[in-house]
Amino acid sequence: MRYRLTNHFRCDFDAAPPDVQRVFWKQLRFLLQDWRHPSLYAHPWPKHGPDAMQARVKLHWRFYYRPEGDTYEIYALEKHKD
Repeated sequence: MRYRLTNHFRCDFDAAPPDVQRVFWKQLRFLLQDWRHPSLYAHPWPKHGPDAMQARVKLHWRFYYRPEGDTYEIYALEKHKD
């Protein structure tokens, strides 16, 4: 699998703390290997559309993506609200 980062994601990423940025890259590697990796807790996120998915970066941070063929479009990184 491949990935593509949207401009919106890049802005979110730049605003995130350095530790979140570092862990995101580790989680992205897991996503590219197997989206069902246990640390991702990846699941559909219908609030963002029928094909949207949510995955965990850290306890309170999530990234959002859409599978498109052999590519994941990663479009947002947000602090998760409990």
